[in-house]
Amino acid sequence: MPLPLVLAPIMLSLWPWRHAPALVVERHRLGAWTVETRDDRFAGRRTCRVTAPGLTYERGALVVRLGRRTDTADAVYRVDDGPPVAVRSELMDMARRGFAIDQDDLANPSGGVVRIPEARLSQARRISIRAGVNRTIVRVGVTGFAAALDSAHAAGCAPGDFTG
Repeated sequence: MPLPLVLAPIMLSLWPWRHAPALVVERHRLGAWTVETRDDRFAGRRTCRVTAPGLTYERGALVVRLGRRTDTADAVYRVDDGPPVAVRSELMDMARRGFAIDQDDLANPSGGVVRIPEARLSQARRISIRAGVNRTIVRVGVTGFAAALDSAHAAGCAPGDFTG
């Protein structure tokens, strides 16, 4: 085989059109929480995610997913041993943050989701949620949420960078 054909792949790999990766993803764990940053160098945009099983932080609220078939329209939650908060009482605040009030499911417009404002969760350890009057109380551990959020902010995540 002629020498130029053998050297062609090596020469092409050194050619200046090779750039750094357009998407750089960094992910680390803090207890049950995962903090992920995605830097899209081509678009010049950063997105961030703070998640735990069944939990996602977005738009200044912790989103708890109880299952698509669970109707959470009448849900009530408590943070640690605090006072009960009806999900309905915070619908307008969640709409101002950009959340859809109802999902596209006529059988269950709530989508099985409960959204809790970040301000209620500063040093929380547990959230208790009852989806309806005759429903079982679901307890969700959120220990370490504040530390995970602080870690995301330290990594350069601004409030508008968080996605679900």
